Amino acid sequence: MLNSLLLHLNTYDEDPATLPLIEKLLSTQRAKVRCLAITDTRQIQSLAQNGEAALYAAVEAEQLAAKTGRQKVLLEEFAARVTQSGIDFKVRCLRGNPLDLIPPDARFHDLLVTTWLGLVGREEKAKTRTICLTSLRRFAEQTGRPLLILPQTQQPIQRVILLYDGSLAAERAVKAYFHVHLWPTAELRLLATGRSEKEAKIHLQELKGYLHPLLTEFESGYVYGSARQSLVNYLDNWEADLVVLGISPRPRLFARLRPTAWERILRQTKKSLFVSA
Repeated sequence: MLNSLLLHLNTYDEDPATLPLIEKLLSTQRAKVRCLAITDTRQIQSLAQNGEAALYAAVEAEQLAAKTGRQKVLLEEFAARVTQSGIDFKVRCLRGNPLDLIPPDARFHDLLVTTWLGLVGREEKAKTRTICLTSLRRFAEQTGRPLLILPQTQQPIQRVILLYDGSLAAERAVKAYFHVHLWPTAELRLLATGRSEKEAKIHLQELKGYLHPLLTEFESGYVYGSARQSLVNYLDNWEADLVVLGISPRPRLFARLRPTAWERILRQTKKSLFVSA
């Protein structure tokens, strides 16, 4: 059961497309919702440390103030709508580094929700977003709470895939998904992965054994070996709206050379992710 939710909007856009989905999600819950509106000052602090960039720091501060003002108006309108629906909703406005501010607060909630705008150029990134792809991993690892990542354009959650690779992180993600119970009517499919067919089948049986008391009807399957690289095509063919999976720890060097499943999904699709580390 979801009792408390922390919402972070990873955007300064005046009308992000994720708000209707977030609003619908909140309307089905009776949990208290706390929203963090963070003015990201990392760029200004970096410029201020360089004396030759003082002028640029002043310009950046002026642009940031304008973007923050638009975000404040957006959140005030959003808060008014969800509050009318009877939701316990409050907004906190903070300044600083989101990577320092969000994890400590998220530990007091059952779920952290953030948005993802996809991969964009540096200039567009500065205009629209406050959190990059690598930061999402840090949120999952440092908070100890499940993380729901919503893309900019998203359909209602109707089809959910539970992706299990035998890791502790994947087990935590599956358990957390059923604990918060956000989409009880969604169609579920179990998908196990492994380095070999034998390992993939073992993982599938483990997942079925855990879910047997919770579910009576569900589809299932497995992929193994090099077929795991075609995971994105599998998700697209089944038209999944949400993927539940774990984020296992790995050296930063390997993360650059070979993206993990959750990173490939975020890079190549517009699907929502429910992850846990």
